[in-house]
Amino acid sequence: MHNAGNNNMKEKMVYLTLLVLCLLTFTSCDKCVTNNLGDVNFSEVDKKIIPYNGTETLIFKDSIGDSICYKPSYQGYSDYYIKWHQKYYEQYQCEPDFYNEEHIEAHFVNQEHNAFIFVSLGLSSQGGTILNKGFGLEVCYTDTEYWGFIGSYKFDLLKLYQKSSISNNSVVYNDSLFVGSKKFYSVHTLIQDSSTTNSGNLKKVFYNITKGVIGFETEFGHLWYLKN
Repeated sequence: MHNAGNNNMKEKMVYLTLLVLCLLTFTSCDKCVTNNLGDVNFSEVDKKIIPYNGTETLIFKDSIGDSICYKPSYQGYSDYYIKWHQKYYEQYQCEPDFYNEEHIEAHFVNQEHNAFIFVSLGLSSQGGTILNKGFGLEVCYTDTEYWGFIGSYKFDLLKLYQKSSISNNSVVYNDSLFVGSKKFYSVHTLIQDSSTTNSGNLKKVFYNITKGVIGFETEFGHLWYLKN
């Protein structure tokens, strides 16, 4: 009987311990506090690399007189998304503190030609300090086939740079350049070595800091240039 009593007592102690652990687990989750540590923003100079204000209509012409009109569809100049301090966390642990990282976009579309121009800025940070700033650009249109360009670049002080040595996209900077019949200053020629989509290779996009996209050219030399 004495041994049976001891066994019962041990079982009760085990159950009590498990109950306490369960209570501590669930109550500790209730006590979790996830802190928003603030915003990480682009500088006003950084933002100038996207010159659009969201009201522009972009009209491009080619050498035979055809034209494509891109109308604004979205402009986001205070669009934040949550960036966690750590990418993963264990189940039942508190979520880590975080910063908001600024993300900026401008979209222009032409539904008739299944065409669009998307421009975006994004950044990555650690501890509230910016590590990298990125510029993204997509351009496409359809005539006899679908033509596409997708590029991702680093940028600083209003200049674009190739993201890496193995990137599919390269950058050539010109102090001035004729695109069509117009002369532009501070032009980045963004070159797509080969199409990254199931489309024709829109080989070059010409980008200007004050006008944005000022032209694009297929791999066969068909050039579209900004009219307005």
